[in-house]
Amino acid sequence: MSTEYYSNERYHRSSKKNTLKNPYSYSNLYNKNSPLNINNSRAVPFIYYDILQEASNMNGFTGGCGSIGYSNFPYVFAYRLFTDEVKNHMSLDKYIDLHKGIGHINLLNVQAIENVGTNIVNEMNYMIEVEVITGKEKNKNTENHENISYFGYYYGIFTVIFTKESWKISKISYKPEDFLCAPYHSWNYDGKLIVDIVYKNDLEIIQKIERIQYENSLVKIYGSGYGSQYRFDFVRLTNGYDILINEFKMENEEWIACNILNDKWLYLKLTNIIP
Repeated sequence: MSTEYYSNERYHRSSKKNTLKNPYSYSNLYNKNSPLNINNSRAVPFIYYDILQEASNMNGFTGGCGSIGYSNFPYVFAYRLFTDEVKNHMSLDKYIDLHKGIGHINLLNVQAIENVGTNIVNEMNYMIEVEVITGKEKNKNTENHENISYFGYYYGIFTVIFTKESWKISKISYKPEDFLCAPYHSWNYDGKLIVDIVYKNDLEIIQKIERIQYENSLVKIYGSGYGSQYRFDFVRLTNGYDILINEFKMENEEWIACNILNDKWLYLKLTNIIP
């Protein structure tokens, strides 16, 4: 038998989409007496979700046939990655409670969001997508507790800041993915349609789409118009939605991040979808 056949991911996944492999490691994280010294902002979401992958808080919820992962143990180390300000407003017990009903987490995507029009120094934002396995809260009035579990998908913004010689988490915001809206009701979850309808027809920023480039889940749409070149970056989520994360304009042969959308269309961009 191949090692691939016996990979745990075979049982943890509801689709063939690959999870992200963690290219980073940080052994000092597991020593409470060692100071954190993570000098790469992009490493933080990878390390954070690598720790949480086998964390579970399923007490009182359905799913599983015994112990799951490492239970609450990993939350202690993940909690260390937050800034002191966050920890002053959120105790470890409250943090663990936020994960009630979650038995497993997979990190599916990490994409940098360009900071535009902000004076905040040493802050980085990342678009993330995660897959979680959750259970159903047990009904105390019935003895029929089937071991049922569900897959759920969330995308959001993962914010880190540099403090005390290390990058730490200052905020994580999630939004659940909906698999029933776009197929029946909407055009504004398709990147090409968004560029055509919004940037070309309504805002008249571009005159035509030059090309579309696909890099795994990243969709880059290039447009030109009125003597200028533009690029619009979308992330294609598990449910197929294209979410706008960055807008660029070519200046002096460089792509410069910018904000183009007016108030009418702000809801299309991730940083406005998730405050």
